[in-house]
Amino acid sequence: MGFPFATTVSAVSAAASALAAFAAYHAARKANSTAVAVANIERDRRHSELRPVLEIGTPQSATDPDILRFRFTGPDELESFGLLTVTVTIRDDRDRSNDSLLGGSPTREELAAQIWGPWRLRPRVDGADQQGRSAPGRTVRVGEELVSSIDKTLSPQWSRDQPGWDRQYSGAPIRLRVEITAEGFRPWVLLREVPPWRGRGVRFEIQRGTGDLYLLRNVGTSTAIDVTVEDGPGVDDRPQNVTVAVGEAVHMIMAGSLAVSLPTELRVVWDGQLEPVTLPMPPR
Repeated sequence: MGFPFATTVSAVSAAASALAAFAAYHAARKANSTAVAVANIERDRRHSELRPVLEIGTPQSATDPDILRFRFTGPDELESFGLLTVTVTIRDDRDRSNDSLLGGSPTREELAAQIWGPWRLRPRVDGADQQGRSAPGRTVRVGEELVSSIDKTLSPQWSRDQPGWDRQYSGAPIRLRVEITAEGFRPWVLLREVPPWRGRGVRFEIQRGTGDLYLLRNVGTSTAIDVTVEDGPGVDDRPQNVTVAVGEAVHMIMAGSLAVSLPTELRVVWDGQLEPVTLPMPPR
């Protein structure tokens, strides 16, 4: 016996309605997915457009204070979003989290606590933590700057070889991670390496050699470039535009005579220290 015509029509109609509903649901999901993708693309574009422009200023001479200046110079449109929240963190020279640990070696906690690099933020100054690793949550506007005082890092407590530590990182850059947030945007992360500034950490002393030989030795923590001893009475074979690494020395001959006495001091300049530094002569 066949099905009634009305029943057949109702079944076909219901199936068609179900197919139409499924197609509408699928189309709505596709449209929603497309809208989300377009919104994400637009959000990423705006995020990229508003990426903060950061300039980092360093000391310009050997007598300037040990500070870093973080200048936020743009983009101008970002200023309309109000205060930026900035976290500055010192990055290590490399990741040591997977280093093999031998007997008697420092623990992973000790390795993580040590700042592996030439400089740290000055602890508990300018918003820095007690280790000098990070200065979180400071605020600034576009067009303004933040200042962070810095210190030389200390050698590891299990080493206690500060001169060797300073030599290891002589000429190494400061590696920074700067995270910036503005209301309504996910954070921007800027990774920077600040090269060592000229003339910092250089210190000379004059030492006696044999006979008429004298040594100009770099007893500081940074290599000195373009070192020149100014001309003066009794100074022969003086260094001019030479490079002197940490712990190294260059020779000078100072003989003097009945007519010309040996100087009691010498004046030295180097790259980053254009104002002459006066050094006393050692006793004969």
